[in-house]
Amino acid sequence: MPPLFQHKMYYSGLIKKAIVLLFCAVLLFLFVAEQIITNAANSFYASTASGFETIQNRLDYAVQRIDFFMNRVYTDEAILTDFLRYFSHDAESYLSSRLDHLSYDEKESYFLRECKNFVIESGYQISSIVFLSNEKTANLIHYSKSGNITFEFSVPERDLFSLQYDTDGAYTYVKTLPYPNDVSQEMGKIFFIFNKEETLGRALPSFWGTTVLETQYGNIILTGSKEEYDNYSMQILTSDSVTGEFRSSLFSRTYYTRLTDKQYNVSLISFVDAADVYQKQATLFLYTILIFICGYFLILFYFVHRSRHDASFVSDIIASINAAKQGEFTRTILRKRNDEFGLIAEELNDMSEKMNDYVKKEFILKLDQEKAEMAALQNQIDPHFLYNTLEIIRSRALLYGNTEVSDAISNLGSMYRHIVRAKSELPLSDEVTILDEYIRLMEFKYPDNFCCQIDIAEEMMTMMTVKLWMQPIAENFLKHGFRPDNPYNLLMIVGERTETGYHILFSDNGTGMSEEAIAALSERLHDESLQTSSASIGLQNVYRRLRYFYNDQIAINIYNNKEAGMTVEFLFTDPLPFLEENEHV
Repeated sequence: MPPLFQHKMYYSGLIKKAIVLLFCAVLLFLFVAEQIITNAANSFYASTASGFETIQNRLDYAVQRIDFFMNRVYTDEAILTDFLRYFSHDAESYLSSRLDHLSYDEKESYFLRECKNFVIESGYQISSIVFLSNEKTANLIHYSKSGNITFEFSVPERDLFSLQYDTDGAYTYVKTLPYPNDVSQEMGKIFFIFNKEETLGRALPSFWGTTVLETQYGNIILTGSKEEYDNYSMQILTSDSVTGEFRSSLFSRTYYTRLTDKQYNVSLISFVDAADVYQKQATLFLYTILIFICGYFLILFYFVHRSRHDASFVSDIIASINAAKQGEFTRTILRKRNDEFGLIAEELNDMSEKMNDYVKKEFILKLDQEKAEMAALQNQIDPHFLYNTLEIIRSRALLYGNTEVSDAISNLGSMYRHIVRAKSELPLSDEVTILDEYIRLMEFKYPDNFCCQIDIAEEMMTMMTVKLWMQPIAENFLKHGFRPDNPYNLLMIVGERTETGYHILFSDNGTGMSEEAIAALSERLHDESLQTSSASIGLQNVYRRLRYFYNDQIAINIYNNKEAGMTVEFLFTDPLPFLEENEHV
C-alpha cells in the first residue's frame, strides 16, 4: 500500500481526534474537580460533626461531675449547712454566721473549699460559678488557672450577663437549686460558666472556616469572626436543610452545616467558602492537572503510533486473503488486536484454521473410506448365505448333542449380525453387546484359563460411540497379554463416572510392557503423521477413530499395573453425545 495512501487514509483525522480528546479531557477534569470538591465538602461535614461530638462529650463529662458535686453538697449535712449560709448572705454576714455557729465537727466542712477542689478536679473546666437566689441577687466565684480565686457578693441579676460574657464567649450550664427540706420549692439557681479553652478547645482543630456555638445566653465564636457569622447566619438559619451550599455569585459557593443538641440547648453553625476548600485541596488539584496533561499526551502519542501501524496491518490482511485464495492457509496467521481490524484478523485466522482442518479431515476420511470400500469389495460375502450356513452347522452340532459348539456358533452369528447391521455410530450398550459376544467366543476357545468381567455403569450405556472399537482392545490382550501357561488369565473391563469425566478401563494380569515400549506406543498414538497398516485395526487405529468422533473430548492413558499386567484407560469428557429417550438407532 503506497505511503501517500496511508497518509491520506489515517492521518487526516488525527487533528480531529486531538481536538475531541482535548474537549473530553476538559470535561473529565471538570467532573473530577467537582468530585474532589464534593468529597472535600463531605469531609467538612464529617469533621464538623466530629468536632461537635467532641464538644458534646466534654459537656457530658462536665455535667456528670457537676451532678456528682451537687449531690455531695446535698447529702453532706455539714457542707449543706455551710452552703446555705453562703447562698443567702453577703460576705460579712456569711463570715459572721460561720464564726458564730461553726462547731468543732464543722471545721473541716467548708463549702468554698469543696468548690475549689471540684474546679481543680475538673481541670479548671469551670471558670466561674454563680449562685442566684430568689431575691434576684447573686454571689459569684471566679477561678483562674494560676489558682487565684475572686469572690463577688450580692451582685444584682441585671448585671450578671455583662459580667459573664466579658471574655470571648463561654458556655453556661444552669442547675435549679431546691430547698433541702422541700425539693418541690426552688430557692434559686446555680450557673456554671465553662472555660472556653478547656471545654471547647479540643474540638477546634476539627472546624473549618467560621464556626459558632449558639447558646441561650449568647453566641460563642469558635473559629472565624463575628462579622462573617453575621453575614451568613440568617441565610443558614432560615434554610430547610441542615447541610448544603448556597451561592453568593456565579462562581462563589459556601458550604454550611447546622447541628443541634436539645439536651444542652445549643446549636453549632459552621460554614466555609469554596475558595478555602480549594486551598485545602491544592496539592490534590495540582497532581490531578499533571495527571491529565500527561494522560492527554500519552493518548495522543498512542493515536499517532496506532495510525502508523493500521496501514501495514490492513496490508497484511489483504496479503493473507490473497494467500488463502491460492490455498495457502498457513500464511493467514495474523497478530492479535483489540479493534475492528483485530476482529477481522481473528475471524480470518479462525476461518483459515477451520478450512485447513476441514480439508485435512475430509482427505483422511475419504482415503480411509476408499480403503474400507476396497476391503469390503475384496471380502464381500452374502450375509444371508453366511447366517444360513452357520445355522446349518449349529443344528448339526445340536443333533449330535454338542451344545458348546452350538452356543459358540450362535455367538459368532449373533456378533456378525450386529456388526453388519449396526450403523457406524451406535449407543455404548450395542458396542458392549458386540464385545460380550466376542468374549464368549474366546471363553469357548480357552475354557480353562481365561475369564473376563464387564462392569459398565448404566448411565454410560446411552452414550453414543463408534462401532467396533472395544473388541479390538480385548483382542490385543489375547494376542499380546494372554499366557497359555497361566492357569488364570483375567481381563476386566470397567466403566464409571468420576469428577473428571467418564472412564473405561481395560485391565489384565498378562505380561505387561516395558516403560520404554509404553512411551513409544503413546508417542505413536498422538502422532497423526504415522499411518497404520490397512490390515490392522489395532490400538492406534481405534484411538484415531475415537478422536475423529469425539474431537478433544477423548484421551488415552496406558500404564503397567503394580502387581501384573497393564491397563489401557480411555477418558471421555463433557460435552458428550447421548441417545435421547425417544431416539432409536
